[in-house]
Amino acid sequence: MPDPVTALIAWVPQVTPLLVVAVTVLAALQDMLSFRIANAFPLIVAGLFIVTALTGAWPPAALGWSVGLALAVFGVGAGLFFAGVWGGGDVKILAALTLWVHPGALLPFLAWVMIAGGVLGLLLLLGRFLPKNVKESHAIVRRWFVVEAGNRQSIPYGLAIMIGTLMMWVQGTLGPPTGAG
Repeated sequence: MPDPVTALIAWVPQVTPLLVVAVTVLAALQDMLSFRIANAFPLIVAGLFIVTALTGAWPPAALGWSVGLALAVFGVGAGLFFAGVWGGGDVKILAALTLWVHPGALLPFLAWVMIAGGVLGLLLLLGRFLPKNVKESHAIVRRWFVVEAGNRQSIPYGLAIMIGTLMMWVQGTLGPPTGAG
């Protein structure tokens, strides 16, 4: 029977990807309701990465690529933030999640995020043509299409980021790489 520490170390890489998904869902919900993503969400995602990496779950090369790609995503995202295209919370959660996506799956991850963001943006644009009584019928609908519509230049992209994350999780490319590293 393995000692408890060894059992815990073996258990961490199996459970933390699910926790990352749960944190991402919560961040998306907050973004949908308030158009903000609290700093706690990307910090938790990055913290879970560090804890999981300390178990030795990532081969050194994959670990290096994950960190390097996350820094690159953060750099591009920071440029988009300073250009007024993206929110800071979106940049931080996307960079933190990049740590978790297998390096070879980064482009599909970003593609899913962009596709989901495009669909969400289209729905928000089409929502502006909803009849007034529909737009004012529910708090979140009213907020998205009446109160915030005139002030907002962007969308709650946390929802699109969540969809990309869920797609990576379903495809098995979220978390420590399995097999040969």
